[in-house]
Amino acid sequence: MINIKILIVWRGLPRPNHPSYARPFYFIKYYSSTDDITLVSPYHNRETLIDMPIRYNGVPERAFKNFFSKATFSVLRRLTYTNLLYTKDFNVSRQYFPILQKKINEVLKKERFDLIYSDYSTSSYLLYFKRKGRIKAPVVLEFFSPTLYSQRCFLRYGSFRNKILAFLTYLSFRFLEVKRYGLFEAGIYVCKTHLELSKPFLPKQTFIIPPGVDLEFFRPQPVSSTSSSITFIGSMNYLSNVASVLHFYSKIYPYIKRELPNVKFYVVGREPDNRIKKLSFDPSVIVTGSVNDVRPYFAASEVFVNPIIIDDGGIKNKVLEAMAMGKAIVSTPLGARDIGATDYENIVIARNDREFAEKVVELLKDEKERRRIGNNARKFVEENYSWEKQSKMLYNVFKELVEGNFDELH
Repeated sequence: MINIKILIVWRGLPRPNHPSYARPFYFIKYYSSTDDITLVSPYHNRETLIDMPIRYNGVPERAFKNFFSKATFSVLRRLTYTNLLYTKDFNVSRQYFPILQKKINEVLKKERFDLIYSDYSTSSYLLYFKRKGRIKAPVVLEFFSPTLYSQRCFLRYGSFRNKILAFLTYLSFRFLEVKRYGLFEAGIYVCKTHLELSKPFLPKQTFIIPPGVDLEFFRPQPVSSTSSSITFIGSMNYLSNVASVLHFYSKIYPYIKRELPNVKFYVVGREPDNRIKKLSFDPSVIVTGSVNDVRPYFAASEVFVNPIIIDDGGIKNKVLEAMAMGKAIVSTPLGARDIGATDYENIVIARNDREFAEKVVELLKDEKERRRIGNNARKFVEENYSWEKQSKMLYNVFKELVEGNFDELH
């Protein structure tokens, strides 16, 4: 194993069990003791990295009350001298922090790195040095979702305001951001579909590394529910989740209630849309809002439902977490795409609304079958989706790029 000197630039402080921040967190966890890692990011607090042997260069992250205060801040900061000189990036759908740009400048001027790893939203902070040829190390961008594709999908759903926001976001990415990806040496994508949907705006090399799941944190626990319970977990201000839960409630849930009048449906996730909040007028629906720990809700659920109907091009992390908790899952084909699970072995796939309802009812009535599928689901993620395994894949990509760039670096 070679020692690699790595600079990580991220949109926020890496932390566990978050789709946008988990990969760098676990990479640091597994490789900070053997490799030389420097991290630059905004932060709210620094507790997640307190025991890890890395050099951390952080700047305080500003909190915003609402979308409009965030947008105003972004527009004003785009007009600062720092942005006009270094970034020339006017994508106002992104936050921009001149203080973060200055911190990155200091680190890049002071030290020489073998490789730079950045999430794609902070790649603009590296543009000046990249265009001037002052970065000799390969730069690897992490992509979480095919933004252009998902924003086009979001135009078909939601309120008029949300459609306008999706349209403006699409335009800002299409004309102000994606064309610069080709300047960078490599990109990490979570699945083949994600990569295909991101074409033709790709870095020079591409790699597919799925997300992982924390197998120690998400472990099977005894079911504490006293009645039939089903659960959906996800950010409830995210349009794909909102549309999917509303569809489930109106088209699938009525059949389940007729068959099992005592059923309870838990909708767990932060910032629920007003349409989601209104579901709680039904006594059988519990909308929790933000919770400190999702594991008790996984544990109390007899069946985890994943009725995704909007394609955003990625892998559903909550499915992996439900599998790690040993839950029986009923999902649409879209919700389980690219995970590699097998129908009726470690997941149950439903191809229409009636079939979805029937399969949920079947599982709620059959404890033995729930346990079999849940146990198989746990084994499946243990074999394929541990963060240790995914971090090793990322390290091997870094090693390949550094060894291929040895002459340029030295």
